[in-house]
Amino acid sequence: MKTVLILEDESRLSSAWQSALEEVGFRVFVESTSEDAVATLAAEQVDVVVVDMLIRDHESGIRPKGGLSFLTHVHLNVENSPKVIAVTGSSPDLKLLSYAQLLKADLRLEKPFAPEELTWRVQRLCEHDKD
Repeated sequence: MKTVLILEDESRLSSAWQSALEEVGFRVFVESTSEDAVATLAAEQVDVVVVDMLIRDHESGIRPKGGLSFLTHVHLNVENSPKVIAVTGSSPDLKLLSYAQLLKADLRLEKPFAPEELTWRVQRLCEHDKD
């Protein structure tokens, strides 16, 4: 069974994405902070990471580098790195997707998108892994 880690701070989105992915047979972990996502990645075998490039910290407001710091960690510290889908939704933050590309993100998506779109993209990445 393929495993997906979602790093998303909007629970409405992460729940919809999780449901759609589990419905087609993926095992899914959902984290809302980059620190928790790093811990999950260290403890579990993850095939695909879906990372929101702009993470909100409920104590201190917006942490604009949350997703970026997580991707940097993955790129520099994780052997056999999982496939990465970087997402963001607000137009001033679309430049973060360019940074994600520099950190070898496999795909970049702009919100909003349907959960089925994400599921399709994750499935394609996993199929490509078999080649």
